[in-house]
Amino acid sequence: MYEFKHLYVERLRRKYELSEKDYKVLYRFSHSIDNELRWEAAELLCDHYTPKAEKVLRRMTYDRCYIVRLNAVDSLCIGKAKKTLRRLYMLTKSKDELLRMYAYQSTNDIIGNRNIREETSRYLRWIQGGVLEKDSSDKVRLAMYREFYKMGFGEYLSRFNEIVKKKIRKKENREVWLILNILKSIMDDSDYDYNAIMEILGSLRCIANPKQLQKIEKLMLC
Repeated sequence: MYEFKHLYVERLRRKYELSEKDYKVLYRFSHSIDNELRWEAAELLCDHYTPKAEKVLRRMTYDRCYIVRLNAVDSLCIGKAKKTLRRLYMLTKSKDELLRMYAYQSTNDIIGNRNIREETSRYLRWIQGGVLEKDSSDKVRLAMYREFYKMGFGEYLSRFNEIVKKKIRKKENREVWLILNILKSIMDDSDYDYNAIMEILGSLRCIANPKQLQKIEKLMLC
């Protein structure tokens, strides 16, 4: 039975659209005692939005398994409901930095999904009021500065670079892969500050390991 359920999940991954029966199976899997089956359900629901799928994902943010909670919060990027925004807002206050990071990112996506002018204005005032700067996690701020830079707020690349410079001064290389992946995602967009990105990449050489150096050289040749 265990193998059958996971084979069923793999079959669903290959489907462009889900049937009503498929949704019912995923909702049932979201209650499974198998942690892996629950987080797979969360991932699949992200690819196939319905209001009920969003409700299920919101419930899964309370799951007993940490990985399931993370996947559910990340998958809520598809959300549209105000209830989801309220839940994610609470999670931006979590003690866990990954939960906070995913909560911020999904909140950002839902604000875009809802596309309500007054709500967007309130959200931007909240962000620009310094909520990210008060966050203790460089990982959270790096990820969110990327989001706002890609939205067209150029000053967030400078804030991103300030964190990179701090890492270099302290000779900390724990977040180098994260920084490189973020820079790669920025470079995948057609509109970015080439000189500023090249400067950040070049500065990372002094704290990068050999594999990271290879990645840096590859990105600088793009």
